Amino acid sequence: MSNLMKRTVSALFLAPLFLYIIYLGELPFAILTVILIWLVWFEINKMRPSKVESHYFFDALIPAFVTVGLAGVYLSRTYFAVAIPFFVMMVSVTDLLKAHISVVKIQQTTIWRVFASAYLSLLLFWIPLRQSHRGLELFILSLICVWANDIGAYFVGSAVGYRKLAPVISPNKTYTGAVSGLFVGALVGCVFALVYSQPIFSYVVLGIILAVAAQIGDLFASMLKRAGGVKDSGNLIPGHGGVVDRIDGVLFAMPTLFVLINSGII
Repeated sequence: MSNLMKRTVSALFLAPLFLYIIYLGELPFAILTVILIWLVWFEINKMRPSKVESHYFFDALIPAFVTVGLAGVYLSRTYFAVAIPFFVMMVSVTDLLKAHISVVKIQQTTIWRVFASAYLSLLLFWIPLRQSHRGLELFILSLICVWANDIGAYFVGSAVGYRKLAPVISPNKTYTGAVSGLFVGALVGCVFALVYSQPIFSYVVLGIILAVAAQIGDLFASMLKRAGGVKDSGNLIPGHGGVVDRIDGVLFAMPTLFVLINSGII
């Protein structure tokens, strides 16, 4: 079976299940988010640069803190989870007590742990976004914009792309593919505006913004994989690789949408 066929079969199976859980919202959606926190953690931990010191117990506190933060967001609708990176920095102080670790190693480990916690914390935006007014509609809009961006960039970029967008980080991405991704994002926004009787121009711009966020998230994940010396974040999803490979764009698109909603732009 070709890789494209594997991608298609996996998407046809997982996408409806994912959308159904999003539709249910509340506890099923919160449980899904917790599962994703730990799966994403497992994958980015495997992509840890070799020069960064590893201590499984203290590193595992990162997804534990994020899960506690998610529970706080879900139960009390407060956003104290932004303090998670600071808790991680406090945990990193334990490395100071290890005589065999150099100062440089301690700095590298602390920076990596704070970065990993911040990356995982992007999933915390999913709960308040889904719970917000028109949350289901906007959540699905964001997902479809990301997926459409991926599909458009993949096919158009493969067919006519020639100038590389980020040759060092992701040599397969092209400017043509990126532009086509923005175009289909705008198209998705236009369709949603017509379906939900919203201002067309605003939703077209929103579709473009979400596509840009998705592309930044994709490049960011590519940087992680390059740093860890791996091609894919994992092999859990046939044809797609790991969980991070599949939701890297969504991780950046959802906070973007959350900020736009809470700033009154949408």
